[in-house]
Formats: sequence, structure tokens, C-alpha cells
Amino acid sequence: MALSALLVVLSAAALSAALAWLSHRTAYRTRLPDTGPALGTAAGAVLSFFVVTMAFLLVNSTGALSVARQNNYAEAGAVVDLYLAAEKLPDPARREIRSRSESYLNEVIGVEWPQMATGHLDLTSFRTTYQLRRTVLDLPTTTPATTVRDARQAIAALMTQRRIRTTAAGDGAPNFLLATLIGAAVLSVLFLLLLGWPKGRRGIVTIAVVGGLLAFSIWLVLQINHPYGAGIRVAPDAFHEALDRIHLIDRAGY
Repeated sequence: MALSALLVVLSAAALSAALAWLSHRTAYRTRLPDTGPALGTAAGAVLSFFVVTMAFLLVNSTGALSVARQNNYAEAGAVVDLYLAAEKLPDPARREIRSRSESYLNEVIGVEWPQMATGHLDLTSFRTTYQLRRTVLDLPTTTPATTVRDARQAIAALMTQRRIRTTAAGDGAPNFLLATLIGAAVLSVLFLLLLGWPKGRRGIVTIAVVGGLLAFSIWLVLQINHPYGAGIRVAPDAFHEALDRIHLIDRAGY
């Protein structure tokens, strides 16, 4: 990831420097007149717009990452709660719920997580959830009321949090906002080139630095744009921890 960021920054800086050199050379040969203050005001407005748009996207994307992590832990916790509630259930319901709870966690980690990176989930991945729900709803009438209540609360929480996670798999900033951000960055550099300031080697270095910084900002936004599919994304740590917890429960004899 660091290498890709470096390549993006260096490429953008090199392109900006080349454009600055070409712009200064063209202005010198054709003796273009200096631009007025209106162009400088426009350049400042475009750059300010870029900063505001980037800040909005960064805040929105980092918030989505945080919410996704919290929801994942809530979903994994619901699976563990269901696994614990099955302790007081009669067989075969006890075995079915515990076996399918473990299968559910393995399917989320091994099957669903790679699919969420693409933003699309196979509908067959919902089968285990519905099987768990059906098992809980079909518990024998002789099952203690508190046990039934705990199991139903756990499966309800699981399905709610699962729905939130699968919906978030397609989240991300609208394409028009990303296009606006990129367009504002390009216009910011072009306006500086049209201003023709500063001139000489110092001007070329300045334009290169500005171009590199703008490119890095866009790269950073793209890395956190999708909570499950971008470079900086949510990992299935919550579900790995849930698997470890149910294995501890088994070893403890519950």
C-alpha cells in the first residue's frame, strides 16, 4: 500500500512538473501577459472546494469504517449468544444450533468476506441464517421459556446485524463526488499553471509538490471509500474472535 501511494505521488508530481515546465516555456516564448487577480481568486476558490470535498469524503468514509467494525462485533456477539443459549436446549436442537453457528462463522470468513469486497453477495450465503432461525422457531414446547426467549433474541439480533453488514457491502461515495474531487484537483493545478506563478525552478518544484499532495489526497480517499473492498478496509476479526470464543466454550464443557 505504501508503495502504491509513493508511485501515485511521484507520478503526479512528475506530471505536474512537466506541465509547469511546458507552461513556463510557452509563456516565455509567446510573451503571454500576466494574468489578473480574477484568475488567482478562481484558483483559490477551486482549491478551497477541493479541500472541502476531500474533508467531507474522509469524514464520511472513516465513519463508515468505524460503524462497520462495531456492527461486525455485534453480529459476531449474537452468534456467541446463540451458541451459549443452545446449552440448555434438548437434542437435536442443541447440536443443530451449535453446529450451524460455527458453520455460519466459517462461511462469513471464508465465503462472504471475499464476495463483499466486490460489493455482491451470493444469495446462497443466507441459507445458514434461515436454517438457524427455523431451528429456533421450531423448538419443542417443553423448552423452558427463558431459554426460548434468549435463543430468539440472539437470532433476531443476528439477523438484524447481518442485514446491516450485507447492506454496507455496497456502500461507498457516489461516483459523481469522486469525479468532482478529481476534477477539482486537476483544475487547481491548471489554474496555478495559468497564473504562471511562481516562475523558474522554484515554480516547477512548487507545482510538483502541489500536484503530489493533491494526488495523495485522492489516493487516500479511494483507499477508505469502501468499508469492505478498499485498500483500508474492515477485516473479519470479530468473527475470528467469535470462533475462538465458541471453542473455549466447548473446552470449558458448556
